[in-house]
Amino acid sequence: MTGTLYHFTNPDGWDKIRSLGVITPQCHRAPHDLFEGPVVWLQDTDNVDDNGLSSWDDKNEVRIAVRPTLSMQYWPAWRAGVATATTLGRTGSPESWYVTRRGIPEDAWGEVLNLRSGAPLRSGPATHSVADWGHLPDLDEWATMKQFWDSLQPTQRTAELALYRFRVAEEVKSVLDSTQSEQRRRAAWRSMIEMSDLLVGRPTTG
Repeated sequence: MTGTLYHFTNPDGWDKIRSLGVITPQCHRAPHDLFEGPVVWLQDTDNVDDNGLSSWDDKNEVRIAVRPTLSMQYWPAWRAGVATATTLGRTGSPESWYVTRRGIPEDAWGEVLNLRSGAPLRSGPATHSVADWGHLPDLDEWATMKQFWDSLQPTQRTAELALYRFRVAEEVKSVLDSTQSEQRRRAAWRSMIEMSDLLVGRPTTG
């Protein structure tokens, strides 16, 4: 597995993305308990069957390769705060999914293909390094992060945040201890770092 992610759309969607120069968050299918707003959906495989959009055939026609950025959340960590996660995960391969609440600018795009015709719509690097996802934590880093999450004292929505913290830590630790790919384990850890910044109001850079 490479470090690349993929976004799927239809030809009209691609024309709009190309015109704007950004893949904009538009999907509201996974409302989060704590972080509001639409997201962009991505996946780490190039197989259209993994995205769960089988009933939306036109959405599977154009595939955009994307390099990872700091704001991209690994779905198994993000879904801890999504009430519709079980329903969404009934099709496709949820272990391959990612979301971001930020637009993805043109300089992060790679190869774009029309999968129906096989025609290239944009040239660019088709793959990226797994190292782009950062590093895996050692035991001390994990202990420090867990201690930080346990110490958060929210001023409101205490019950929701407490449950969310527990679920995220549980999901991330499960991925880190699993036989999932190195990319997914790195992505889970980086997602926990990113969500820590969101919870305390620190801005992210990418």
